[in-house]
Amino acid sequence: MNLKTEKEILEQYDYAMEDETFNPYDYYSYHIGLFLITFSELEHSIETHLSELINQGSHQPGFSTIQFIKDFKNKTFLLMKYILPGIEDNKKERLKSIHKELNELYEFRNIVCHAKWYLAKKDNSVRVKIESNKDGWVEFKNYYITKRDISKRITRIKKIILIIDDFIENLFQGH
Repeated sequence: MNLKTEKEILEQYDYAMEDETFNPYDYYSYHIGLFLITFSELEHSIETHLSELINQGSHQPGFSTIQFIKDFKNKTFLLMKYILPGIEDNKKERLKSIHKELNELYEFRNIVCHAKWYLAKKDNSVRVKIESNKDGWVEFKNYYITKRDISKRITRIKKIILIIDDFIENLFQGH
């Protein structure tokens, strides 16, 4: 996913505090909000396409089916299973590449959603995970996430929505 990470061992107590010289609310809020809204647009687009692929006459049967698929990765997996058999061989690798990218975007979305943004620092590091090392000591996993990292993924999501739309349109046209 190309994000720099570092681990920080918990000594005894977690005295992490917000950086008083840096306001993550002002710095990140717009980009995080826009990313989450754009990602939700992607997820809705995938759900709508799945519904159409399940039943072209109405979204009702499709949404009734996919309501039980809670995980984004499973939705994209199912979408690929519907699309792959109906496209030309020369486009299959492209679609598989898009599927891999969707999974990476989902992983990034989870990082954004679970990050402790109020602890973000001026150097763009933000705590995301609590893990244990091989010796059993608690470690905090920090990711370095810039506004540019978030913006690039927003742009990519918008492009992927259009690419998937094209695949679906061509599928329905029988190309």
